[in-house]
Amino acid sequence: MENEPAEEKTEAPKGLAPAYFNDPSSGNLVIITEQGGIPLCRSIGISRMSQNQDGTGWAKILTWKDHNGRDHEWVMPMSMLASGKAKIITKLLDEGLDVPLDSKMRNYIVQYLNDAVPAEGKK
Repeated sequence: MENEPAEEKTEAPKGLAPAYFNDPSSGNLVIITEQGGIPLCRSIGISRMSQNQDGTGWAKILTWKDHNGRDHEWVMPMSMLASGKAKIITKLLDEGLDVPLDSKMRNYIVQYLNDAVPAEGKK
């Protein structure tokens, strides 16, 4: 299983939301702000989206590597973005992803998870 990079972006237009990309050379998820690129954590791939048979229960399938290089995959319910930001970060930490202590950086990671579209797009 490989981490699927989100659409690569290199700069954030002034006054707009920051841009994110998975940097293959460093293996990090990077945010681009007006101040430049800031590594947030190891790369997180969004491989695809999932839903229940009745069209509800949407989720994103996240992939990353832990400290030992072991692949991880998690079906993150989209509803957690609304109410479970701390639970998202807890799950990522529990499965070996280094996440910064700074709450602003954690919010950037959650924002990335909300905004990123898998390579295959939404289905």
